[in-house]
Amino acid sequence: MKAQIILFAIIAMMRLSNGTVYVGGDFSSYIASNGSRIFVSAIGELLTSDILQLGDGVDLQKQVSAISYLPQAPRCDRNCSSTQACLVTCVPGSDPALFIGGSFTIANGAEMYRISRITNGSMLETDKGVSNTVYSVQAHETSGIVYYGGAFLDATGVPVGSVTSWDGKNWDQMGGGVSFPSTCDASGTQPVKARNIAMWDPAAANGEGRWSSLCDSNPPNRCDIDGVSYRGTSAQAASPVYVFSLAYHAASNMLYVGGLFQSAGQRYANINSLAAFSLTSKSWSIVGGGIAGPSPVVHALYISPGSQDLYVAGSFSAVGKQNSDVLSAGLNAGNIAVFSLTSGSWNTLNGGIPDADIRTVAVDGQTVYCGGKKLYTNQQSGVIGIYKGDWSLIRTVNPSLFPSSPLLRPRLG
Repeated sequence: MKAQIILFAIIAMMRLSNGTVYVGGDFSSYIASNGSRIFVSAIGELLTSDILQLGDGVDLQKQVSAISYLPQAPRCDRNCSSTQACLVTCVPGSDPALFIGGSFTIANGAEMYRISRITNGSMLETDKGVSNTVYSVQAHETSGIVYYGGAFLDATGVPVGSVTSWDGKNWDQMGGGVSFPSTCDASGTQPVKARNIAMWDPAAANGEGRWSSLCDSNPPNRCDIDGVSYRGTSAQAASPVYVFSLAYHAASNMLYVGGLFQSAGQRYANINSLAAFSLTSKSWSIVGGGIAGPSPVVHALYISPGSQDLYVAGSFSAVGKQNSDVLSAGLNAGNIAVFSLTSGSWNTLNGGIPDADIRTVAVDGQTVYCGGKKLYTNQQSGVIGIYKGDWSLIRTVNPSLFPSSPLLRPRLG
């Protein structure tokens, strides 16, 4: 099912180890620190307070929905004995690469269908791209394989089911991909019952790969009702369900899941869009008491490398409670908060950014970068927020409705 398309928003962020921050989204300009309007087409590098466009940006459906990065993109070769049974061998590469995906069909003035690789200052095509919008990109550093997810059913002529991977030479069908929610399947060739979330193991089945559901190990082992979904009345069950973000914590072997849903697994039939799944015990749990607010949504989850903090961002007003917890006050949070994976406590980051819908988060030590959209005097614009103990910078993007100077504030909240 196609996810929502948000106009005039920062949708994707990527921070590199050298401190460079890239931003992507649905925007075409912003007001610079000197008050002038700068045209930036959906992808750029975030400087101290401005955005530097990468090349000519993207065009025709100007949206970048996802960004990923390989510090040394390997050169890979795949030896396939059948359509699915492949052995991939990689040798170290030398050039770093930034991978982007979205709805664009032009990148840096050339035809590139919804995906591009940026290296050495050039935007390069990846084969002939995919047939519809890309919402997620993840580069696997060890293998050099890049995974794409979205609304597409074709990758340069190879039939795929909304998810595929590219090793530099070949597209992988990944066991048939995933189905539409009406059938709740992962894999079109060997269906596995799954509710809006599933795991792919590329090394299973002698290299053919295998899908599995996130299923409780306790009886009655109802994998057909597992995963995340809506429950209750037939109207609720028909409501759209999305998983927008995943974050894996290696030390605890826990997978954190954020999106738009009201149940997780067999046990939690009333949970607000944030849950955790133990890959050890195969069980679901609530994260720190949960989140709450009018129609709460989690768009971004982030755990810094080596960190014990889970950053949670989206559209919610409180943490440490759920909407069903009528006796719990929770903590006021303006759409972004941090959950300590060691102490189990929440940090609300000085009240967050009220009236915002935060789509993406990147962290550099004690500095937090976030992007999304925000309502100003009943009008919407993209927004970038930078937190350094307080919200030191809030900047509008695509501010055609806001010709005044940028919003620089010592703190917000």
